[in-house]
Amino acid sequence: MSETPIVTQLKNYQVPDYLVETIDLTFNLHDTKTVVEAVMKIKKNHSGESRPLILSGKAIELIE
Repeated sequence: MSETPIVTQLKNYQVPDYLVETIDLTFNLHDTKTVVEAVMKIKKNHSGESRPLILSGKAIELIE
């Protein structure tokens, strides 16, 4: 069963608050699990007030 795609019309488009400049991924493969390390460089896309940056995952460490 396929899901209906989400359509964003131009009139509803919002410029993203943040941009990902780079992302480096490291994969550690084990017999019972795979550990992925992601190092991202993120910057604000504009001056002024932005919504908070929300990271979703397990064992996330934010280094500023």
